Amino acid sequence: MWKKDEAPDTVPAPRPEPAPTFERVVPPRPAGERATIGRSIAINGQVSGDEDLLIQGRVEGSVNLKQHAITVGPEGEIKANINGRVITVEGRVQGDLTALEQVILR
Repeated sequence: MWKKDEAPDTVPAPRPEPAPTFERVVPPRPAGERATIGRSIAINGQVSGDEDLLIQGRVEGSVNLKQHAITVGPEGEIKANINGRVITVEGRVQGDLTALEQVILR
């Protein structure tokens, strides 16, 4: 009837699965999109980065984006030396402009 000698069937305990790891992926910016310094922004110091830039506000100091396009918008007021790949000026600039490809004055 009852057999004490037999061990009950043992079910192995489930192993915990390792927690998934996530890597932050930043999508590339679409062509034509650029960073903007807005009309109400005033910067005193050095501006540098790794993307195209539109300046609508005020900057005093230096703007250094040697491999990227820099546009000084119609409302931009710059008292700085500007270094970029292509520099387009629609506003006011006091300083030296150094471009790898071209400077456009509008």
